[in-house]
Amino acid sequence: MIRRSDRRGFTLLEIMVVLVIIGIMVGMVGLKIQTGPDYGREAERFALLADQLREESVLTGREQGVLFWRQGYCFVTLEEGSWQLFAGDELFRTRQLQQGTLSLLVEEETVALTDEPDICLSLSEEARPVLLFLSSDEMTSFELAFLDAREQTVARVVGDSFQGIKLATDQSSSERR
Repeated sequence: MIRRSDRRGFTLLEIMVVLVIIGIMVGMVGLKIQTGPDYGREAERFALLADQLREESVLTGREQGVLFWRQGYCFVTLEEGSWQLFAGDELFRTRQLQQGTLSLLVEEETVALTDEPDICLSLSEEARPVLLFLSSDEMTSFELAFLDAREQTVARVVGDSFQGIKLATDQSSSERR
């Protein structure tokens, strides 16, 4: 007969409890690491929305555009000779970055972006979109950079009428310059 004090090692239950505790701890560490802003996801979102706006412009036969300020952007459409925000369209709502800023090149020239998001609220005669999507499927050539708090480029979206809109890798953005 085997006595209890002669057994060595751990039971399966004890090993499983330790593994569950380790798994919970690793999961918590993973959540802590991913709390920073996801500039790549924001850049991808803009690329997809801009591409959708381009298609919308061709399908509806209406000119569309994007207005930018340093921390965000809004989508506008040309109605009866004046630029209007997309009304009631959740997809093309005004977007503001949680952290970081934007930098914009249009036709290979730097565009000075304002710090005020009011540019999308007022839509005065001077507030015209710098990025245009025409119903003829033409668009303004652009390079939009997403900058972190240190003003370093962390993500980039490029677009023109020939190659469309896409996320830029380091190689493709250096080829454009």
